[in-house]
Amino acid sequence: MILCLKRMSCALDPVPTWMLKSNLQPVVPIITNIINKSISTGVFPDTLKHAVLNPLIKKQSLNPDELKNYRPVANIKFLSKLIEKRVVNNISTHMLKFNLGDEFQSAYCASRSTETALLKVKDEIMRFIHNQRGVFLVMLDLSAASFLTGWRARLD
Repeated sequence: MILCLKRMSCALDPVPTWMLKSNLQPVVPIITNIINKSISTGVFPDTLKHAVLNPLIKKQSLNPDELKNYRPVANIKFLSKLIEKRVVNNISTHMLKFNLGDEFQSAYCASRSTETALLKVKDEIMRFIHNQRGVFLVMLDLSAASFLTGWRARLD
């Protein structure tokens, strides 16, 4: 799992990611213990609840002088990413094993995307029209929505 993650480091990381990946042998048991302890107790370590927030413009065509055109991007510690990845894997495995996924879910699903979601909607519309049934489509665009009240954030 460690080797699969990107080499990007956070300014809060005590050791650069590339150095950690180059010296895995002595640290894997320690990292494994931290991850397992966090999952078994349901407690995310307080020291990993910090992030570096960076403003990222939503679209390059937007005015960079307006705060509403930015979204906050949190850069978290590498160990935080590892715990997150492990929990996501555990939940995904459980959902697959017990068939708990929504059949219409497109985001975060293998082989599904916004394109497959759009194709599904188009297919439904075409079938209704073919069967001479009425079609009502309500669309909501939140692509430029801004929930920022400032650059402060707390991750607990």
